[in-house]
Amino acid sequence: MDAQFSAARDGRAQTSYYRHQQRIDPPSTELYSSLYRYRSYLDQVPLNFLGRHTLRAPGDASCMLYFVSLFVGSRGSGKTYSAVKLLKAYELAGIADADSPHTKVGQRVVLFSPTHDANPVFTSLAHLDESDIITEYTDAKLLEVVEDVKREREATAEYRRLMRLYRKFLRCKSIDELESDELFELERMDFNPPQEPRYPNGCVTFFVLDDLIGSSAFKSTGKSALTNLVLKNRHLGINILCMTQNLRAIPKSIRTNTSLFVVFRYASKRIITEDLYEEVSNILTLDRFEEVYEYATGGDHSALVLDFTGPKESRIRRNFDTILHVE
Repeated sequence: MDAQFSAARDGRAQTSYYRHQQRIDPPSTELYSSLYRYRSYLDQVPLNFLGRHTLRAPGDASCMLYFVSLFVGSRGSGKTYSAVKLLKAYELAGIADADSPHTKVGQRVVLFSPTHDANPVFTSLAHLDESDIITEYTDAKLLEVVEDVKREREATAEYRRLMRLYRKFLRCKSIDELESDELFELERMDFNPPQEPRYPNGCVTFFVLDDLIGSSAFKSTGKSALTNLVLKNRHLGINILCMTQNLRAIPKSIRTNTSLFVVFRYASKRIITEDLYEEVSNILTLDRFEEVYEYATGGDHSALVLDFTGPKESRIRRNFDTILHVE
């Protein structure tokens, strides 16, 4: 159900908005809707697996706040749809500020895709603006957007600093309680609250890279701007979602720093055992990995999810919502 509300900019109205959203579209919808089908999942689980539904929703500040992800599968397997569903789950639940759990931060989606017109599913994303759809990837364009993200973060930090000063001014019983530099700053503001930036509560940004194999994003030699971003994404508040048909086309420096793999069924098991197993060989034997992969990808558009962002016991999943404990 779509809410007939738009989020107001002030914190109180935004909190009210998200509470309303959670009543009509709780975090258990979308990706988490299989909670209601959980019994049927258990009926199909082999004896050597224990499936358990996870109740953590994207709104939880501890839940995959920052990650680098690879959605791997053949054409038509459901990579793009799954990535969009993950983004929709964050959109519906909101993302809690780690320092203030009752405050929801802003969200921004930036799409790099030369074929976005062929994927209308992207148009369902509320946090994807037309100006953030980039059809021709270049390192320069990526760096330009990264710089914009940095400017927004700096604007938010400055706004918060000035708001702390303004609140101090409101609490003062005497002007003598203020330092001279604080008075100068307040005078510059005309003793009014500071102007709100685009994201007064901060922002988590999602970079979606779709169908970029062969572009400069994945250089076979040397470091690309994307490789550098993968190493710094947490400090910039940026999540990265890459969709690919060929895992080996992704530079090893990116693969080894990937914290979330979403793997769909391939016609050839060799592709999985040779290309993906290397990335998870530290947690599963090859035979066990093949077993888990066959089970997790058994349904239509089902995927094996390897989530290294949370506790070890919840790393292996069927789709995003069913944890598989491998004995």
